[in-house]
Amino acid sequence: MYVSVQKSIKKWEFNFGLRGENTQTKGFSKTLNQTNTNAYLKIYPTFYATYTANKKNIFSLNYSRRIGRPSYNMTNPFRTYYSNFSYLEGNPFIQPEFSNNIEVSHTYNDNLNTSIAFSYYENGKSQILLSDPVTNISKLTYLNFFKVYSYSLNLDYTFKKWDWLESSNSANLFYRKTIANELLNNQIVEKTSFVISSSNTFLINKSKTFLSSLEFAYKSP
Repeated sequence: MYVSVQKSIKKWEFNFGLRGENTQTKGFSKTLNQTNTNAYLKIYPTFYATYTANKKNIFSLNYSRRIGRPSYNMTNPFRTYYSNFSYLEGNPFIQPEFSNNIEVSHTYNDNLNTSIAFSYYENGKSQILLSDPVTNISKLTYLNFFKVYSYSLNLDYTFKKWDWLESSNSANLFYRKTIANELLNNQIVEKTSFVISSSNTFLINKSKTFLSSLEFAYKSP
């Protein structure tokens, strides 16, 4: 089920959407003679607001909530053995993960965009290795065991002053904080990183049939 509403008020434009999903799953493992079921109803809102101050300045705000469902391989409890002491096993009880995203942006003269974004990632799922110290057997499986707080500052600039050059440039600064649950002793991993890039196309002739390009990108460790 999905509902969307749009409204314009002078220099403002609003868009609100609401999606509801009722998920029901049922899986049967013949090998284990085991049946697993899941049923949940979730709501996913989206909201966009745009304010056009003048011809050169546009401000916007958006919010969204998203779901990431586990794949079939993640939920399949069938065991794949690598050796006498290690195997891979899916988790039929793994749950979906969710993200909440907020972004505020400003566009100047249709060629410079600045934005600040925040995301909260909950019930994160991933592959994890579990070892039994008594038997020395290791199990590779999938679990929900972490959450993430992510912040970013983004700059995008398009150079348009010369007919013979098309240039797109960007700089992005990220901060990410990942918090594990008690399974990994509530460990916290924090990371700050940045990315800069430039893509340039040089038009050699007036008919734009002969051109060359120069690209550059750098990602911090």
